[in-house]
Amino acid sequence: MDEVSPKAYPLADASLTIKILNLVQQALSYGQLKKGANEATKSLNRGLSEFIVMAADTQPLEILLHLPLLCEDKNVPYVFVRSKQALGRACGVSRPVVACSVLSEECKCIADLTVTKKLCNELLTLIRQMYFAERNMLFIGLTDVISSLERNLVEFIILAENATHLMAPLDFLARLTKLAETKEIPYVYVCKKEQLGQACYVSTDISVVAIKIGSSYFSEKLKDIKHTIMSMTPRKSSTITL
Repeated sequence: MDEVSPKAYPLADASLTIKILNLVQQALSYGQLKKGANEATKSLNRGLSEFIVMAADTQPLEILLHLPLLCEDKNVPYVFVRSKQALGRACGVSRPVVACSVLSEECKCIADLTVTKKLCNELLTLIRQMYFAERNMLFIGLTDVISSLERNLVEFIILAENATHLMAPLDFLARLTKLAETKEIPYVYVCKKEQLGQACYVSTDISVVAIKIGSSYFSEKLKDIKHTIMSMTPRKSSTITL
């Protein structure tokens, strides 16, 4: 049997692995599964995850090691299984899967693509309009947004769904979301980094934009969008347990 990195901890034994993979298959059949490291990260950040499963034979393993940190921040259980191929089969695909997220039952209906696309378009249009009409009401980029959060200047936050997590202590994205939750500032993942960059009229990708607290030409629209974002915040459930 191939040696497993000590970083892949906790590692399920053969008996527990069978139970975990069976639960993953059940979650798939009930529409409560997200496959891949990026999807697992997003579901954790959105508060949708019941537990996280990762493959210990992922190469390099470091691409997954932000997930245990996020799980601990969110109080979500996590475990490693030995084989990404076996995890892929449990996820209903023929290719290897390095990580997956089992969602709580109340989160099954969250990913309404029509609503997400509509909200994405509304936010991108609003950012473009605000960029021209009142640029001072926007915080753009991780450093600027974290600084404004620390100074209690943020109304709500728009994150790119493909924003990249780095290894601690450089994982500023995890720091941002944790800070937002501590301060009860709503945030949402709705578009790609490329789209956020284009909305801000820059040639580079943008991971995050925040709206500043204060009077705005777009106050009514901002109020409606903030209400929509807050209504998307899921409640935790304990439907599936090991």
